[in-house]
Amino acid sequence: MTSKFKIEEANRIIPKLIAAYSLDLTEQQRKTIRRRGEPTWTLVLNYDPADKEKVGRWIDFWLFTTGYSPNPRKKVNNLEEIARLNRELVKKQKMHPIYTQNPSELITFRGYTLGQYAVHVNSKGEEKKDYWNPEELGLLDFEIIKKKIVLPPCDKALLEKLSLGEIHSQLKNKYGINMHTRYHNKNNGILKRLYKENQSLINRYNHYAKMKGDIDIRHTWYLSEESKNSITCELKKYFKQIVQHPERIEGAFQRLFQRGHYHGVRHQVGNYLAYWKRTIKEQYPNIFKNLDFPETLNYVRFSEKIYDNFKQFHNACIIASIHFELQKKYAEMKKLKYRTLAKELRQKNEELRNANASRINLIIKESDKKMFVEHNISDIEVKDFIARYPNMNPLLLDD
Repeated sequence: MTSKFKIEEANRIIPKLIAAYSLDLTEQQRKTIRRRGEPTWTLVLNYDPADKEKVGRWIDFWLFTTGYSPNPRKKVNNLEEIARLNRELVKKQKMHPIYTQNPSELITFRGYTLGQYAVHVNSKGEEKKDYWNPEELGLLDFEIIKKKIVLPPCDKALLEKLSLGEIHSQLKNKYGINMHTRYHNKNNGILKRLYKENQSLINRYNHYAKMKGDIDIRHTWYLSEESKNSITCELKKYFKQIVQHPERIEGAFQRLFQRGHYHGVRHQVGNYLAYWKRTIKEQYPNIFKNLDFPETLNYVRFSEKIYDNFKQFHNACIIASIHFELQKKYAEMKKLKYRTLAKELRQKNEELRNANASRINLIIKESDKKMFVEHNISDIEVKDFIARYPNMNPLLLDD
């Protein structure tokens, strides 16, 4: 479940969420409930200081649940009853399953989509990683895969009883497949297309279910389809301009490397870099020699932050907003200073007179690494922010 609420409504909404979903339980209490096979709930809050429409006004939230599960202490569990309870829970709470093959149900956030990758040891004893594009393969529970209960087979008998419009609806809602208008009757490729989509997923995952040895399935973020399309369009655009403006494609790669470097994203960025390096080298070998490609991809590292109450989270949101405003101000000052220094460098140094912008910026960056340094936010800055955003006043919140 995902939604949002206004900050001034926190006093009304947060206590209701805590009471309805027992969000104030200790970790030990949560473990006890899960051992009984009953669901536990987790609330995730997000405040984005970079969103002009939401800063000082809105907070996004997600509610996750473990759902009903078999009780490990029971010798026999009624799996049909557990499945029924989970279906009722999903319907009642209007939830989407995390594990799904429907692209519209995948978890997306700021241009990223949650997916998986597999780590296993091959016959030579080498560790191998396989990456699964979530928008192609979905997100599957590997415990189900190991039991070989993968996807339900296509029910051809049922489909033959449905109208064409009902078939299209079934395909879209259950499998996330949008059919083209050229499939004008039920026997002209629809069943074949559905069977092909279904079988490709089954074969892909059953390959891992049959493998010997330990396989570690991990979750990671991938670039969403929209982000990938945007990156591809930008790189194609600057590739056409590479003879006149080689610095533009350098800038595009710099921006690509600045994205969140989650494990799945690192794999995708590596694929982009390899493809475009090869293409540029083949078509423009002389330009390729002088291009400055980024080399370092850092991992995203973060620690889970758990707040004792909403007021602590609220205060952290204020500090994050002020930091973002300062960083934006510093970025504008930095751009202005870089422009002035670049002009001076070109005038004083003959070798740099015709150098591209990327090389000039690199020289300035190396000589002036500590141009701006973050500082601790003062009480005056906090008061100024609250004056501009009265809804963020901590005094309006209950303890």
